[in-house]
Amino acid sequence: GDNWFVSLTDNGNRNFVKIIFINKDTGFAAAKFSFKSNGTLYKTTNAGINWITIPNPLASFDYEDIAVINENILWCVEDDFFSGGAYLSTNGGLNWTRKFDGGNFNPVKIYMYNERIGFITRGTSSTSRFYKTTNSGDNWTLIPNTGGFDNLFFLDSLIGFKCQGFNLYKSSDGGLTWKDTIFKSFFSGGVAMGFRDFHAVNEDTIWGSGGYFFPGFKSIIPITTNGGNTWGYQIPHDSVTGEFSIITFYNKNYGWMFRRTKNDMTNSFNGVHTVTGGDTIIHLVDIKQISTEIPIKFKLYQNYPNPFNPKTKISFSVKSQETKIGIKIYDISGKFISELVNQNISAGTYEVEFDGSNLSSGIYFYSLISDNFTETKKMMLIK
Repeated sequence: GDNWFVSLTDNGNRNFVKIIFINKDTGFAAAKFSFKSNGTLYKTTNAGINWITIPNPLASFDYEDIAVINENILWCVEDDFFSGGAYLSTNGGLNWTRKFDGGNFNPVKIYMYNERIGFITRGTSSTSRFYKTTNSGDNWTLIPNTGGFDNLFFLDSLIGFKCQGFNLYKSSDGGLTWKDTIFKSFFSGGVAMGFRDFHAVNEDTIWGSGGYFFPGFKSIIPITTNGGNTWGYQIPHDSVTGEFSIITFYNKNYGWMFRRTKNDMTNSFNGVHTVTGGDTIIHLVDIKQISTEIPIKFKLYQNYPNPFNPKTKISFSVKSQETKIGIKIYDISGKFISELVNQNISAGTYEVEFDGSNLSSGIYFYSLISDNFTETKKMMLIK
């Protein structure tokens, strides 16, 4: 990603909306006309050296999004009231079959987990229509009270994530419900974070795009390494400002972040990439650093207030630079309740808030855990 060259230019002044490669040689690129005219779908079989045009589903068809299962099975969506919907080709785009016709609710996004299971949506608001198929588009089921998605990704047939309205949600039942809001956009303490895109490396490590901090409007990249229990951010480059809007990772170490358009108000940087999994320093947003002085030892402090209802603050000191720290909560029987911290943290003293709103009154324990140190204290929740 250090150097780029132009592989394909659409002579019809269309914008590319999706590029998908199924291996190093074979890829597809969908281009959409800005004023609802005629889009184009391209294919290459020699790593982008040459491109051919694939026939459109209709004479006049504008691509909103595409999904590619393999070289033969292609999906595309268009939101036009009359001709739009979701279209499927099983012979590499030579012929297309309309598999969904929603009229006013024709989709602008499609995600196919495999040949049978997929999702479409018309928007990102809480009232957007969100549909799922489990039989290759023969039937589509409306999933109520979930809203749409900007981006959607499933690790397996049950566990998936979607970003919607700058927030990130998780489903554990194949997308039928999205009960877990694992990230909510915010602006606090000079840090603004909200998801425009994301990439889930696994269930624990999730990268996001969209965020900056003041002063300087400096770019940041949201990240969690514990499934969203705590979030932090990395600073990709001291000279890069503004928000990234697109993110993708090849594996846990190789990733790219780009803007959709050049931000001439700040600088000419459009993107950054990493080959090491990003910076070793994660700036935690759920943890407040209250002292940068290097402590002489690890220490866990008594929570305050105690007793508490329903929130309390837990402070701790870290002696060594870049130490993996865990803060875990247990009930009186020793059952694990939650994990407040699970990150590499530099030396200093920190404070994190614990919210017991969903717990009953009683005695709880909290532990500070590092490689060679563990300390536990007791706290009391009274409602």
